[in-house]
Amino acid sequence: MDRVFKPQKLARTIKWTPPPEFVYKLNTDGASKGNPGMAGCGGLIRDHLGNWVIGFARKIHWASSTCAELWALRDGLEMALHGNYSPIHIEMDSQIILNIISKPPESYNCYNAIVIDCRWLLSRFREEQIRHQFRDGNQVADALANMGCTMPHDFCTFRTPPLGVTTFVEFDRGGVGSTRVCNQTSFD
Repeated sequence: MDRVFKPQKLARTIKWTPPPEFVYKLNTDGASKGNPGMAGCGGLIRDHLGNWVIGFARKIHWASSTCAELWALRDGLEMALHGNYSPIHIEMDSQIILNIISKPPESYNCYNAIVIDCRWLLSRFREEQIRHQFRDGNQVADALANMGCTMPHDFCTFRTPPLGVTTFVEFDRGGVGSTRVCNQTSFD
């Protein structure tokens, strides 16, 4: 009789965690209503105490969620680079984008131009770290991305948290999380 491997399930608390002292954290997200559909993206940079440094939202109009996630990463990296927010840790809830960014460009990939932009921007930082974060730990960026889908302007920057995301910012600063059952390998 063949044995089937079943990954061990673990209940984990998922929450936003601050970066180390003297490091900034960029969280980004993209959203598409229909995929493809009306799309937007957003993100924010915070310091090691969880203080809001700067945020953004972009209306992309009609796009896929993959395209929106890439726009979010590019906009966030540009904002970090121009604001000299470095060293930086980057978190996003799209494992697909992390895979795309880490592989060589493919000639048939319709996202090559923006992927090349993201890679170039990443190379400009003296120290960066990019990793996956579950949506539960990326709620502020998720709210900004959804705001981007419907806002009247194409791009907005925020020096303070806009109405609609302040609750999520305070939850993050307070260490509030949610429980999620995941395969053990999701955390290795």
